[in-house]
Amino acid sequence: MNRKLTVILAADLAGYSRLIAEDEEETLRRLAVYRGVFEDLVAHSRGRVFNTAGDAILAEFPSAVDALRCAIDVQESLRTRNLAYPPSRQMCFRMGMTVGDVVERDGDLLGDGVNIAARLQTLAQPGGICISKSMHDAVSNKLSASYSDMGLHTVKNIPNPVHVYNVGLTSAAPPPPPARSMPLVRAGLILSFAVALIAGVAFAYLAGVRSPLPDTTIKSAPNAADSSSEKAATVVTPPAVTKEASASDRPPASPAATSPNNPPESASPRATIAEPDKSAAAPDVSTSQPPEKQIAAITPPKTDLGSQDAEQLSRLRSMQWTSCRGEDTSAAIAACTRLVDAADVQGSDLALAHERLAYALRKQGKIDEAIAAFTKSLDLAKSSDAYNERGTAYFIKGQIDNSIADYNRAIAEDANNGEAFNNRAWAYYTVGKTKEALVDADKAVALSPDKAYVWDTHGHIEEKLTNRDAAIEDFRKALSLDPKLQSSEVGLKRLRAD
Repeated sequence: MNRKLTVILAADLAGYSRLIAEDEEETLRRLAVYRGVFEDLVAHSRGRVFNTAGDAILAEFPSAVDALRCAIDVQESLRTRNLAYPPSRQMCFRMGMTVGDVVERDGDLLGDGVNIAARLQTLAQPGGICISKSMHDAVSNKLSASYSDMGLHTVKNIPNPVHVYNVGLTSAAPPPPPARSMPLVRAGLILSFAVALIAGVAFAYLAGVRSPLPDTTIKSAPNAADSSSEKAATVVTPPAVTKEASASDRPPASPAATSPNNPPESASPRATIAEPDKSAAAPDVSTSQPPEKQIAAITPPKTDLGSQDAEQLSRLRSMQWTSCRGEDTSAAIAACTRLVDAADVQGSDLALAHERLAYALRKQGKIDEAIAAFTKSLDLAKSSDAYNERGTAYFIKGQIDNSIADYNRAIAEDANNGEAFNNRAWAYYTVGKTKEALVDADKAVALSPDKAYVWDTHGHIEEKLTNRDAAIEDFRKALSLDPKLQSSEVGLKRLRAD
């Protein structure tokens, strides 16, 4: 037996039994992805995972500072990935850490050090980290993080009370209870949509009693010239996808930041990948806009359709586009699917329908299906935005090389896509290419200086490069643009900036 002093990290998935009971295959698939992220960051910090059992992970490190920095990075990275899933399906790890004496046998570690770390893990909040006094003494003056003294705790099978400290992260809260009863807000949204849908169907029925809709293909018109026709119907323009970003979709990453937003990110640095503004109003088809921003007007053909029938179809399509771009993901998926399957939705309209479907699927955590939908959209019409968003889906899945490849394509399509530079910066940051990350982050803040999440990403990278003053300045800039950006708040606390 070989006895040694080492740093032990014990992690356990909160609510694992519930998650398995609700969807076993999806939970196990994501757990494998999250473990991969865990193992990559541990290896990057010169540690090793020495045991995994069920939903538990045990790792050791030669350095207490590297160990805690790694733990923070893992939590922030996984928290950003969780932003792609509904609250009831988010997977959060509790972590416990200590410096202790252990016995090594056949690569496994045994002894009080391992046991204490495992007990400390049970005291942490989901997504949080608890450390022992020995660990606190080793890192408190060397790592810029905040610590709260939780006092002495008597834990199972450890004879002496353990002095516990909580490591300050973005607010770690327990995952919500199983979704047996639908939350009132969501239930209200679904009920409202159902009522609207029933009303629309009833209206369509009444309007079409005398002349049912013929099965006629509707084609997109490049302009509104046909509207002068005797039988031309109301022009219906699907809402445009604009580039106003939300930090919650940025990719996951290291302790201080998260970029391919997550996303983000209540966005964490890991949540930098921005999603288009789904509430954007429909564009004016009479004005000239770039092809990827403007959707061709859908004008019913002049043959066979009467004006009443055309108006009826226009109203139906308008309702479907409204739902397709809405925040209710289930309604959005249903509406976007109908648009994708409709014979009269073609060209750039069809590409948009696939893209909106992909957004909704990604929000529901159906990452593989989202990637497939983004790919169909790109097959129809190449778009910098769609490449950027598919890159984020790859990032969430843990396929960092694929995500960087898509960010490269997004930038090749549009060299002024600040979000793509921001997201690629975060991806580089995640894999330890800090210098490359800083180059992209510089470009992102130059292109999108009004976006809080790009400053947050920049701050995390500066912090990683030990440029404390620059990081503090970046986090403060981010908070001046978005006072609720938690990852920047946590960054300032970690750097102990007043």
